[in-house]
Amino acid sequence: MGPRRERPVTPSAAPPFGPRRFVFPALLVAVFTVSAGYGLVLPQIPSLVRGAPGGHIDDVAFHAGGLTGLYMLAVAVFAPLWGRLSDRIGRKPVLLAGLVGFALSMLMFAAARTLAQLYLERMLSGLFAAAVAPVAAAYVADLAPTDQWRAHRLARLNMAAIAGFVLGPIFSAAVAAAGKITSPLAAPLVATGALALGAAALLARISTAPSAPAGATQLGRSASASSAVVLLGLSFAVAFAVGTFEVGLAARSTEANARELAVMFSVCSLVMFGAQAAVFSPLTRAERTSKLLGPGFLLIAIALVLAPRVSGFAPALAVVGLLAASAGATSPVLAYWQSIVSGRRQGSGLGDQTALASLGQALGSATGGVLLGSRLADPFLIAAAVALTAALVGALAAPRLSSAVPSRAPSKASARL
Repeated sequence: MGPRRERPVTPSAAPPFGPRRFVFPALLVAVFTVSAGYGLVLPQIPSLVRGAPGGHIDDVAFHAGGLTGLYMLAVAVFAPLWGRLSDRIGRKPVLLAGLVGFALSMLMFAAARTLAQLYLERMLSGLFAAAVAPVAAAYVADLAPTDQWRAHRLARLNMAAIAGFVLGPIFSAAVAAAGKITSPLAAPLVATGALALGAAALLARISTAPSAPAGATQLGRSASASSAVVLLGLSFAVAFAVGTFEVGLAARSTEANARELAVMFSVCSLVMFGAQAAVFSPLTRAERTSKLLGPGFLLIAIALVLAPRVSGFAPALAVVGLLAASAGATSPVLAYWQSIVSGRRQGSGLGDQTALASLGQALGSATGGVLLGSRLADPFLIAAAVALTAALVGALAAPRLSSAVPSRAPSKASARL
């Protein structure tokens, strides 16, 4: 009998050899869990602030913004640190620390009663959440047999994050509507913590992955570094645009009823989910996606210009769909190219991208809120100008990015993910 021939790895599926076949499902669960934990808390923050000793109804908006901002700030500060640590000691220990810590923070939130406890939990939750998404993406990049496979899996991680953000509040609202428990958040938070621990247990059984990818970009070190800086700026820009748009959409609550507003947010999430699935479909060559950056940001700018100028539910919904499709397609493209130019420093590069995206969304939300309230300037036009600048930068950067795709053969270790 001749030697056994291994099946080739395709972008759509990897052979299920050994325990490594559980790696990607575990990473999906991890990213989904962290996003769901963030999403399910958001709609409950106002009631938690009102119920806390010393909390007053006049302070709800201040503390809601403070708690959300603290979470984003913690992600922005700690994501680069976790990423660099994973480059040194490996992905699995950092992911395990992040998941276990996030699970404990969810249980802590379920028991939080005072404002100080709420702020402490949000900081800890952001700290440990920062260890999950960027390091999970770096884990995928380390073991990717082909760059097309890498692109597909990175897009799926983003889709898992969107799914968690959408389903988290739904789960929380459903439990609250049941009205059979004292704390509406207790059951969702405990379930989220248990899910995080489950993902950690699954990852703990998997043999340690290599801490660096098998290939490197074809760019020189200085060219790769400059491309990384450009991509970080573009990641900030898309997050800033989305943050501004979301605040503007929420402000429509004075014009639109709650049901219409809920439909708009749902459509936004669903379109983003679909766009991320489509941008790296089997029909799309990953190395050509850099050409989508310029048009993607241009469409974002158009949506931002139209947003405050349309009236009526149907036109507003169309604008929401336009921004969601363009931003949803742009985000995974940026993640893919950030991974490409990061070479052997995947944790560092993807951690920096997570940090800039968090800062961009926080600043976009803050700018939108302040300017809409003060009427000093149109935040949509400011965000549109940022997006137009990003469109020009993205179009100019596309040729250089396309030349950065490494050529490498699949390794036996990477073929098992």
